Amino acid sequence: MLSGRCPELVDGLAQERDRITAAIDDLVAARDILDSLVGRPLQVQGMSSR
Repeated sequence: MLSGRCPELVDGLAQERDRITAAIDDLVAARDILDSLVGRPLQVQGMSSR
């Protein structure tokens, strides 16, 4: 594993992972809100179904 070899890189990657995870969580929450407003799951062209 990379830990111990370059702690700054590992820390940076962990922060980036956390940032991306939070952004995905926000998008999922927004999708759920839209689904509830529309009354059904939205179909997005080019995206696989849930």
